[in-house]
Amino acid sequence: MLPRVLLLLSIIITLVLLAKYTPIGDFLASDQLQITILEAGWFGWIIFFGVFLLGTLMNVPGAVFLVFAVLTWGYAEGILVSYTAAVFIAMLNFWFARLVGGKALSEIKNKRIQKVLDKVETRPILTICWLRVFMLLSPVINYTLALTNIKPRDFFIGNALAMIFPFFIILLTTVLFRSSYFQQWISSLF
Repeated sequence: MLPRVLLLLSIIITLVLLAKYTPIGDFLASDQLQITILEAGWFGWIIFFGVFLLGTLMNVPGAVFLVFAVLTWGYAEGILVSYTAAVFIAMLNFWFARLVGGKALSEIKNKRIQKVLDKVETRPILTICWLRVFMLLSPVINYTLALTNIKPRDFFIGNALAMIFPFFIILLTTVLFRSSYFQQWISSLF
């Protein structure tokens, strides 16, 4: 169990260091990436998915990619692209962590940890929904849950459901802030 978890951690740390200290990190943050994606047409979605996957493997928070998608495609298409990518990428992160780390957390014999894991495994979809409310697109959630006995199907359903609410709130908030009525109301306050 321990060697597999250490392997997973070393891969994640290596990817984080690559993002921070190599040109890969600069490419992820550049305006050139936005131009490349826009010029690629529908293929830009695939480029975005690849960059999103690479970024989350490097432990870049998924919210960065949500903002990037909205800035690139606008609100409606940006949220649609980022929601689709978030669900897909979370699943790929889950499979990656499961492949490398197995179900290492389920092998822990500590009674307290087993009690927590039993609750997670009894209601996996509800657990994922609550975790996503507080940690929207955190790659750590994907890795941690992959190391439990949660079924991939439950992980997928939980993510797909859980991400609807925050994405809807973000879309509603941006539409509200862009409305002329709201802007007039704000100007009247000041």
